[in-house]
Amino acid sequence: MRNNYKIYMGFLVTVGVMSLTVGCGKVTQVTSSRTDAPVFDLSYTVPLVPTRQVTAGRVTSRTATANVFSLYDVPVHAAIYGISSEGDFSELSWGRAELRAQSAVSGTGNVASYRTLNFRKDGVEIDRSDYKWATLSLSNRSDAWTVQAAKVKHGYPLYLLSVYSQRGILSLRVLPQGVVSGNVQVNLPALSAYDTFVAVLYLTALAEKPQQPLRVVPADIQRVFTPEFFASIRYVVPTESTKLDFSAPLWTFDRAFEKRLLSYFYLVRGNESKVATDLLPIIEKEFSDMLTPKGVRILSEALSSGNRSGVGAP
Repeated sequence: MRNNYKIYMGFLVTVGVMSLTVGCGKVTQVTSSRTDAPVFDLSYTVPLVPTRQVTAGRVTSRTATANVFSLYDVPVHAAIYGISSEGDFSELSWGRAELRAQSAVSGTGNVASYRTLNFRKDGVEIDRSDYKWATLSLSNRSDAWTVQAAKVKHGYPLYLLSVYSQRGILSLRVLPQGVVSGNVQVNLPALSAYDTFVAVLYLTALAEKPQQPLRVVPADIQRVFTPEFFASIRYVVPTESTKLDFSAPLWTFDRAFEKRLLSYFYLVRGNESKVATDLLPIIEKEFSDMLTPKGVRILSEALSSGNRSGVGAP
């Protein structure tokens, strides 16, 4: 009887040790995912419209030039997502910033200076970026926001960078893994209206085939719709994002203009030059408010010169 009791107690001790080991293993795994996985620090900026062109009481209507941040677009948010090869979005960093006006700076003609406050999703104020939390800082001249995101995970084929405000101002950029590469520090130029245009087209294409995020890539879009083409059109960022949760935005777009441009893109990529050429005047007629005759001419000339041969196959 006593021997059986000893065996039973020994069994309990063994099970207890195994349970502790498994439990510790789980804790170690979680910690490892935060500190030991390959990560990089990321910074990028978005420009601000000069304060003298905007007043707090009169914000311009949403036009092609109105999709620019001003000092009055606060709080301002930043979110960074990793897009997996299966089309899943993982939020890698998020931040919210507010401004507090301070006394006017001497010699600036009563131009106020500002103090930036940064917050996590739970409302806790932070003074620096960290794993999962980004910070935004205002430039000395109050002409740009700079986003700092620390410990962003490597390993995603694509990254989606965003800065957005409650007024609907939105800047986006889709970043290929190749730009990140094996770097531990990635400093990007300012996000532009063209970056947002390419990102909206990419997200529109992704919404058509959610499980195929690499079916269309930003580089291919840029070969067809160049910065020169974008400068020639009157582009307005679509407002109908299907979901806009400020704490976890899901940027998906479903506007006819972008879908029409993608129809043209697929024809070019499939070497259907004749059909693509015939489609252009139809798009121009349907969307004369955005697609200009000059834009049609740029696309036509590029198509006839064979500059689209570098676009990848579907």
